[in-house]
Amino acid sequence: MNFLLVREWAIAGKDGGKVFVGCSLLLGYIPAMREQIEKLLRAVPFEPLSVDVAADVAYSIPTPDHVLLGKNILVVEDDQGYVDLVNYRHIRRISHKAIPH
Repeated sequence: MNFLLVREWAIAGKDGGKVFVGCSLLLGYIPAMREQIEKLLRAVPFEPLSVDVAADVAYSIPTPDHVLLGKNILVVEDDQGYVDLVNYRHIRRISHKAIPH
């Protein structure tokens, strides 16, 4: 069961990035979200990502080496080695993060 629940929207922002929004109330959300994240992680060239789980909580993914895709959870490691486990159902938005110059 694989529904396309992640829609791509272009943002008119200073970084010119894209935002990927999903709806956690529909069946098939977890496989679709996992597949979308995997697709973004394998992109060449890779663009840093931000995974938003709440209005004030976001996880930075500067490289694909900072994450591990589980069956039901996303494992995010920061630069200090701390790990957060994020259930795919809690992900509100995935966006390309602006690279500071």
